[in-house]
Amino acid sequence: MNLTDMLTFVRGQADTDETDATTANLTVYARAAYREIQNLTFPWPDKATTFTFSSEASQPKYLFTSMTPATLEYIVSVKNSDDVLNWISMEDLLELQEGNGSTASGAQYFAADNNSIRLWPTPTTVRTYTIVGYREFVDWPSGSAEPDLPRVFDEAICWYMLSKYYLAQEDLELAQKYEAIYAQSVDNHIAATLRGSGSTAGPRVFGGTVTNGVSYVDWVRRNTEG
Repeated sequence: MNLTDMLTFVRGQADTDETDATTANLTVYARAAYREIQNLTFPWPDKATTFTFSSEASQPKYLFTSMTPATLEYIVSVKNSDDVLNWISMEDLLELQEGNGSTASGAQYFAADNNSIRLWPTPTTVRTYTIVGYREFVDWPSGSAEPDLPRVFDEAICWYMLSKYYLAQEDLELAQKYEAIYAQSVDNHIAATLRGSGSTAGPRVFGGTVTNGVSYVDWVRRNTEG
């Protein structure tokens, strides 16, 4: 469903019109639901992406934006042909550079930093590297016709919009009713989306930080709770 379809459904379900349920307000509700659903799990299997880039002689740093049209959120692995590069932190990379600042025909290590990838040793020849990672969500409603989620979440967004519409109408009973429907629907669809997915296995690199296979939410919680 695109936003127009959702607006039509919500107004029909609430038996109201655009004067009472304005497009501006419903759009804000839809965007809020979209962002909330994104943050309920990490990573999303359908955001997995693979792409290649070619190194340049004496060039150690490569921006994500120069490699792919989508914004890369984090990296899983980097390899050259059959050789998988080892991940190192930016601190370790700087130590290596201070130690010898060497170059080689192909890199052996990579680090992620400020939306870019850094290779070490600095390659002296052109080589093709393959990156496996996960991209960010596309903006919506402005960035795409439909939410950048599996289509099963479209109805859930509508339930959220109805909940917020009734909350604005000070009808707490209906607001809570649709909020409960939304929450249950999202929980069910997330469980189905992640079932059998390998996206939670293996290390992930967030700008130079690896979570060792723990979900991002759990990783943050464990580091804050001790």
